[in-house]
Amino acid sequence: MTGQRIGYKRVSTVDQNTTRQLEGVAADEVFEDKASGKSTAQRPALEAMLKHVRKGAVVLCHSMDRMARNLDELRRIVLGLTSRGVLETTSQVRPLSELPVTPQLGRDIASPTGGE
Repeated sequence: MTGQRIGYKRVSTVDQNTTRQLEGVAADEVFEDKASGKSTAQRPALEAMLKHVRKGAVVLCHSMDRMARNLDELRRIVLGLTSRGVLETTSQVRPLSELPVTPQLGRDIASPTGGE
């Protein structure tokens, strides 16, 4: 699975549509949750994706708030992925390592452009 581009999409209810997320972004496989993001236990596709990805893969996500509900959870997910040699990007396909560093929080993950 090295080099795979793995997508993750999430909406909060079954009535919502994920079509816009990752639109036009090439992915080898996409995992999708239609559930509240309150905990990873309620997001089986996220858990499956985290188990599936391997070193060298790139995880693609429309925006960081689709993957995590708060900074602590996002940090845990990103550290877990990067420690395994997996890269994570937003749908703008910009690696986290390229985002500017802010003095307060480290990398600016709140905006698609990384605060530029």
